[in-house]
Amino acid sequence: MAGERDLARWRIAYTGGTSIPPQVMLELHARVGCEPVIIMGMTECSPIITQTVPEEPLDARVRSAGVPLPHVEIRIVDPASGETCPVGAEGELQIRGFLVTAGYFDMPEQTGATIDAEGWLKSGDLAVMDAEGHLRIIGRIKDMLIRGGENIYPVEIEDWLMQHPAIAEAQVVGVPDPEFGEEIFAFIVPRSGQALDSGVLRDWCRARIARHKVPRHIAFLEATPKTANGKVRKIDLRKMAEEILDKDTTA
Repeated sequence: MAGERDLARWRIAYTGGTSIPPQVMLELHARVGCEPVIIMGMTECSPIITQTVPEEPLDARVRSAGVPLPHVEIRIVDPASGETCPVGAEGELQIRGFLVTAGYFDMPEQTGATIDAEGWLKSGDLAVMDAEGHLRIIGRIKDMLIRGGENIYPVEIEDWLMQHPAIAEAQVVGVPDPEFGEEIFAFIVPRSGQALDSGVLRDWCRARIARHKVPRHIAFLEATPKTANGKVRKIDLRKMAEEILDKDTTA
């Protein structure tokens, strides 16, 4: 698309809505020349919470969700204990400030489960904050999978897969496994005109990421299922993965 249009006037690209692989942002900058600005938000927060700072180095900028906007508080909390995590530790992102909704209409129980008495809203996102206040989103708590007792975050594997030159999109979900509890299932959308082999792709992954994070199952798609606003429907991918495995078992 970039080769078909004159994008010389495109100066800034605001991106968000989901975790953005750094490789995608670097490619956007290299091919188009615009400056990527990453934002993180929620509908319940009106909606922007953090944003990257344009003056910071590009390589650092694309690996962060930025810093909180003025008058916005964020903290990282241990989901089990409710204690605030130290700098650099993983936990659930919580938000407080003028931007947080008063609650869900006619849903007091859901409101109480999401927003505590002090006004902190539970995002459902696993995140890390550094000493300068930069936020890095690891993934959704509900998307995390546990393989053989190891916590695995799909977005980390997706980021690595997106560095493969023949991959246009990568999505990872967990599927039930009798030996490890859960296993890694990767859905891959190849770039136009590119052919990929699952065995070769696993070998490529083994050379770059820990062995227990290498996808055991790989399927190739022309496109992933998405919502009306462009977010990937991982619930549909999980169903597709389980159906594929069921067919393989009964074949």
